[in-house]
Amino acid sequence: MPPPSHLFPETPILALVKMTCQPVPEEDRCNSLDPVDLTKRYLPSIRLKRNCNLSEAQSEFQFLKELRTVASKNKVFQKLSRALGY
Repeated sequence: MPPPSHLFPETPILALVKMTCQPVPEEDRCNSLDPVDLTKRYLPSIRLKRNCNLSEAQSEFQFLKELRTVASKNKVFQKLSRALGY
């Protein structure tokens, strides 16, 4: 039995609670929490319309080896600001 309406006057918060506490229609229910399914269903506008054309996945060892190779090509330069008196 709902409480008497004179004890709980209609407020915006109460209206929001009533609106959000309604049962969810079957077609709007989500059967899984899979991020891909949730994105397809509720955020279709943020999905890319084309493939990303990513290269094959690498192991951590392969990635770090490539990263070290690239990092070894870095050159350290002397600070030129000392010559200007800074």
